Amino acid sequence: MRSIADRKKFSIYISGSSSKLLSGEIATALRGRIDFMVLPLSFKEFLKFKGMELNREELERISFMDERGMLLNKLNEYITWGAYPEVVLERDESIKAKILESYYQSTVYKDIGERTGINQAIVSESLLYFAQNYSKYVSVSKTYNYLKGLGYRVSKQTIIEVLNAAKESFFLFNTEIFSRSVKNRMQYPKKVYVVDTGMVRAVKAEGSAGRLIENEVMVELTRRLHGSGSEIYYWKKYGRAEGAEVDFVVKEGIRVKQLIQVTYASSEEEINEREITPLLNASEELRCNNLTVITYDYGAEIEYGDKKVIFIPLWKWLLQ
Repeated sequence: MRSIADRKKFSIYISGSSSKLLSGEIATALRGRIDFMVLPLSFKEFLKFKGMELNREELERISFMDERGMLLNKLNEYITWGAYPEVVLERDESIKAKILESYYQSTVYKDIGERTGINQAIVSESLLYFAQNYSKYVSVSKTYNYLKGLGYRVSKQTIIEVLNAAKESFFLFNTEIFSRSVKNRMQYPKKVYVVDTGMVRAVKAEGSAGRLIENEVMVELTRRLHGSGSEIYYWKKYGRAEGAEVDFVVKEGIRVKQLIQVTYASSEEEINEREITPLLNASEELRCNNLTVITYDYGAEIEYGDKKVIFIPLWKWLLQ
């Protein structure tokens, strides 16, 4: 492929399963070429697949249009079933579920199991545990105790290998705690997210709408920031009252660029104080005044002292 491309006569696009080549191996095999990370459909692409496209002017007016209800309905479908193209195009929900289950099994047995050589049962149970705890904190120690409780003989190093393989095969993303200390980032739990919310269905995990929305925000942030040099963390003060956390810290270089909180709220009355207070505390500590709260369907700009917080509906943020 490389030698053909060098002739400058053809444009060549290569796609394939991560069970064959992981992203690091592709960079070596096709060095000097440009590679792109292709994620499941964005919400804008999803709507296009459904025959619904909005221009900028329509997007600004949609809060007052009849189409808003239809848009929220599509958003619920997007969050519930995910955005793999084959799943999006399929109308039969039972077949959608079977497709997602086959993707999950392919990840377990091919993308991770065959590549790592780790016991298939341990890979399967580990991925199941990670997927069921999407948008939650996961640590190697907790995973180790969980597997040990099931009767598996496994080392913590093996769990680390499975987690890394799950990230390399684009099954999971994770964020670390925001800290200038590398030791702290390694020591504290990670927050895990699935690459597609359809995987939640595939593993039959229970989940709240708030967790699904947070997962969707993580996937979209990853899409937007990939290759930009920006990094995504979470902010949390351990030892304080429960809830003293901010879902996403976007860091660019040495500067914190944005703080994002995610909540399942459709009105100002549904905004919880424990979601705003940590945002304001993190703003002071990290010296960042770009504060955003992504809601299910509520938009506003509210001042808290000298801080302005922008509330934006998920559908609008995804389409920006």
